[in-house]
Amino acid sequence: MYKIQKNIPIPTKSVHGRKKVYPFERMEVGDSFAVPLIKTKSVTSAVSQENKKHQGERRFSVRVLKNETRIWRVQ
Repeated sequence: MYKIQKNIPIPTKSVHGRKKVYPFERMEVGDSFAVPLIKTKSVTSAVSQENKKHQGERRFSVRVLKNETRIWRVQ
Protein backbone atom coordinates (compact mmCIF):
# COMPACT_ATOMS: atom_id res chain seq x y z
CA MET A 1 0.00 0.00 0.00
CA TYR A 2 1.21 3.51 -0.78
CA LYS A 3 1.26 6.21 1.86
CA ILE A 4 -0.40 9.49 0.78
CA GLN A 5 1.53 12.59 1.84
CA LYS A 6 0.51 16.23 1.82
CA ASN A 7 2.46 19.47 1.29
CA ILE A 8 5.42 17.95 -0.53
CA PRO A 9 6.63 20.61 -3.03
CA ILE A 10 7.21 19.62 -6.67
CA PRO A 11 10.88 20.03 -7.68
CA THR A 12 11.55 22.43 -10.55
CA LYS A 13 12.20 20.89 -13.94
CA SER A 14 15.63 21.04 -15.47
CA VAL A 15 15.75 23.55 -18.30
CA HIS A 16 17.97 21.37 -20.46
CA GLY A 17 16.66 17.94 -19.57
CA ARG A 18 19.53 15.50 -19.46
CA LYS A 19 22.88 16.35 -17.95
CA LYS A 20 25.43 17.39 -20.57
CA VAL A 21 28.16 14.79 -21.00
CA TYR A 22 30.34 16.60 -23.54
CA PRO A 23 31.68 20.18 -23.25
CA PHE A 24 30.22 21.61 -26.50
CA GLU A 25 28.99 24.86 -24.91
CA ARG A 26 32.42 25.72 -23.48
CA MET A 27 34.33 25.19 -26.73
CA GLU A 28 35.70 27.91 -29.00
CA VAL A 29 36.60 27.48 -32.67
CA GLY A 30 39.77 25.37 -32.89
CA ASP A 31 39.25 23.65 -29.51
CA SER A 32 39.04 19.86 -29.36
CA PHE A 33 38.55 17.05 -26.89
CA ALA A 34 39.16 13.30 -27.03
CA VAL A 35 37.06 10.33 -25.94
CA PRO A 36 37.97 6.63 -25.84
CA LEU A 37 37.22 4.64 -29.00
CA ILE A 38 34.47 2.79 -27.15
CA LYS A 39 32.53 6.11 -26.90
CA THR A 40 32.71 6.83 -30.67
CA LYS A 41 29.07 5.99 -31.39
CA SER A 42 27.81 8.04 -28.44
CA VAL A 43 29.88 11.13 -29.20
CA THR A 44 29.13 10.95 -32.94
CA SER A 45 25.43 10.96 -32.14
CA ALA A 46 25.85 13.87 -29.72
CA VAL A 47 27.82 15.86 -32.34
CA SER A 48 25.10 15.24 -34.91
CA GLN A 49 22.46 16.54 -32.48
CA GLU A 50 24.56 19.62 -31.65
CA ASN A 51 25.13 20.38 -35.33
CA LYS A 52 21.39 20.14 -36.05
CA LYS A 53 20.44 22.19 -32.99
CA HIS A 54 22.85 25.03 -33.76
CA GLN A 55 22.74 25.19 -37.56
CA GLY A 56 24.86 28.08 -38.76
CA GLU A 57 25.94 29.14 -35.26
CA ARG A 58 28.52 26.46 -34.52
CA ARG A 59 29.68 23.21 -36.08
CA PHE A 60 31.66 20.26 -34.77
CA SER A 61 33.67 17.63 -36.60
CA VAL A 62 34.60 14.10 -35.48
CA ARG A 63 37.66 12.09 -36.48
CA VAL A 64 38.44 8.56 -35.37
CA LEU A 65 42.18 8.28 -34.80
CA LYS A 66 44.39 5.33 -33.94
CA ASN A 67 43.83 5.40 -30.16
CA GLU A 68 40.96 7.84 -29.63
CA THR A 69 38.06 9.71 -31.16
CA ARG A 70 38.60 13.48 -31.29
CA ILE A 71 35.99 16.22 -31.68
CA TRP A 72 36.81 19.73 -32.95
CA ARG A 73 34.74 22.88 -33.00
CA VAL A 74 35.17 24.10 -36.58
CA GLN A 75 32.70 27.00 -36.67
